[in-house]
Amino acid sequence: MTHGGKRAGAGRPPKDISVSRVYTLHDAGVNQKEIARRFNVSHTVISRLIKKRNAKLQKLGRKKT
Repeated sequence: MTHGGKRAGAGRPPKDISVSRVYTLHDAGVNQKEIARRFNVSHTVISRLIKKRNAKLQKLGRKKT
């Protein structure tokens, strides 16, 4: 699967961030903007990761507290 367009290599290269570290920080109470600052990405990237995880947990019947 290509990202950003039909041509191979099109689009912005992905940032290398530790998704598990993002979840750990979020679970520890660090807000999304601070997590984004630490990883040098936009808060939208972090928000999407958190939203995707919460949807998956809800689908499995485990609510994130």
